[in-house]
Amino acid sequence: MNTMKDIRFSIIIIFLLILNLKTFATAQIPDLMVIDKDTFFMHTNPLEIYLDSIGNRDFPDFVGGGSTACWRGYQAVWRVENDSLFLEKIQSCHRDEGDIDANLHKMFRDKFINGRVYADWYTGLIVLPHGRLKQYVHMGYASTYSKYLLLEISRGQFKQELKFNNRQYESFKTKQFELFKRTPEYKKTVENLKKEGYEDQKFIDSFLRSYVINYTSMILNE
Repeated sequence: MNTMKDIRFSIIIIFLLILNLKTFATAQIPDLMVIDKDTFFMHTNPLEIYLDSIGNRDFPDFVGGGSTACWRGYQAVWRVENDSLFLEKIQSCHRDEGDIDANLHKMFRDKFINGRVYADWYTGLIVLPHGRLKQYVHMGYASTYSKYLLLEISRGQFKQELKFNNRQYESFKTKQFELFKRTPEYKKTVENLKKEGYEDQKFIDSFLRSYVINYTSMILNE
């Protein structure tokens, strides 16, 4: 029987393959993160893990058609407060729907507290790009920025943050990937990708290096 960790891993791999090879050909409307008085764009979508785990992506409060700029069908608003990650709103990212919000109480009855949702399902790294847009790329979250804030979250609890400029962030990702290659999870990842038909090791490593933040759940150290 698969463990929750195995299920989470499989979801991320499938999600990233779709993201990279098929539906992410258009720059995406990001989720938003509020920390103190600052609001950041997010290059991470914590709600995806929850939706895929329950097998339900239906948003009955939203109407209208889809958009290639918002493949998820929603824009979520998050907040880090008291060392915890909260989901505050799920709103439509399709302009023709107006200001429509999903009913969080209906979706998260057991997690809904004081008008928001404690995101205890999420363990992983959250990327918050900010500062100057260095290079716009019309694909997913591929555009690059002058600064990055990286949050480590474990079961909804804030663990630590790292701040980078663009060059430091790229160096960090390279180091994170090299450390990941030493783990059993890397070997399992490669095996799973090869089962999906991706035989070229160079392609696999290039893919994993590019998305290392998405599939490593913590900041790796020597």
